[in-house]
Amino acid sequence: MNEAKTGIEAPASLPTRVVKAVRNFFAEQTTEVPLTQAETRQRKMESDLLFLKNTYNLDVDMGYLSENDKRYVNFCMPPRDYERPDIVRALTEAVTKYPPEYVEYTKVKTVRLVRDLKASGVFGENASILGASTGTGLMYVNVAAGIPIAKQAFHHEMFHEGDAVFGSGIFGSAKTILFNCSWLGLNPNGYKDYMDPEQYGKLNEFGTYFLQRAGFVSGDAAINEKEDRAVTAEGVMTNTMGVKRLADQDPVFFKKMRRILKLFKQRSNGRMDLNYFNDLIAGRVGEDYWFKDKTPIKAA
Repeated sequence: MNEAKTGIEAPASLPTRVVKAVRNFFAEQTTEVPLTQAETRQRKMESDLLFLKNTYNLDVDMGYLSENDKRYVNFCMPPRDYERPDIVRALTEAVTKYPPEYVEYTKVKTVRLVRDLKASGVFGENASILGASTGTGLMYVNVAAGIPIAKQAFHHEMFHEGDAVFGSGIFGSAKTILFNCSWLGLNPNGYKDYMDPEQYGKLNEFGTYFLQRAGFVSGDAAINEKEDRAVTAEGVMTNTMGVKRLADQDPVFFKKMRRILKLFKQRSNGRMDLNYFNDLIAGRVGEDYWFKDKTPIKAA
């Protein structure tokens, strides 16, 4: 009898049925049990979290409202357990649109993925919001409205964080004033082209995102210069072709889009250039985009 397959050498005196039983026993010990769908999703989420930490130095927090949260927001709840793998996957897809240099520039260290996010500010007292930036390395993304909206919120808040970094330091206030004045100069009537808070509040009852105004990517961009930049940047990162078409038809918005593209390039150490945005439009930007070796190998 040939026992080479199992590595078990049976004494000649053992019956064949006993040898088979021993062989089957050892085979069962080495058979892998298939993972359930839930276990597969959990492992993928853990892999995504590890990738974000190791590659972008980003932590992802999905806990309950903490004392630290209360410094920035009024209320939030953690995502439901079954949602977590999908929203972490969506966050990974959004983050990898940026090179590590850009994320490093923003100084964002922790992304809080939450539901029912509420805060007080330009949107009113204790208003529901899609995201929040703090300028402290912590940002919030509300996942309650679904993954596409959560991705938009992530890109929006990331740009706010970049603006906060630009305005930090000993000359930060002066730089911010000059920066804002330069942006206001893109509007035909400067600050007058933005809505006052009362006007915005009335329009917001009906939703302003799809309210188109000349010179702006959407109604929400017409709140102030900070929101104008962030909403434009959000559009560039999530609807690049649509924003390009709008810019081709609107000369004021064209200048704003061009300024945003310039800021992306500056803040990413030159990596988010026009070639990148052409690749983004063409669908060539995947999760490995920044990690491919694009330099031709010279022959020895």
